[in-house]
Amino acid sequence: MDYANFFLIYTLTVVAFRLVLAQFKGGDNPYRTIAFLLSVMGGSVMLLIFSGTSVPLYLIVAVLFGVGYGISYPILVSVAANDAEEELSAQTLQLFALTYWHLWFSPDRRVDDRRSRDDLAFDLHCRAGFH
Repeated sequence: MDYANFFLIYTLTVVAFRLVLAQFKGGDNPYRTIAFLLSVMGGSVMLLIFSGTSVPLYLIVAVLFGVGYGISYPILVSVAANDAEEELSAQTLQLFALTYWHLWFSPDRRVDDRRSRDDLAFDLHCRAGFH
């Protein structure tokens, strides 16, 4: 199984669904939509663990992961933008991007057992002057 095929299918899925659902902001309950999409993403990871050498399952995982992650992130951004005070919307989006990428994808993600990621996000929020 070639990882290049996985990322090709994943990328095509993300782009296609973001184009098709460009105006979708999560429906009546965006938090439920985000939870569902993150469940799809988690399910795709579980399916990957059990897919073995099955190429069709490998490609289905790529599609499901692309749908789950590819759609949940823009909805999270729109929720952050909608929840922000109008005069702080630009700063809120910058802070959201910073905390999202830093807390989840930084190479040094060590979190002390006494502090949760929410505590760290709140600390960043306060340091930026939004307290």
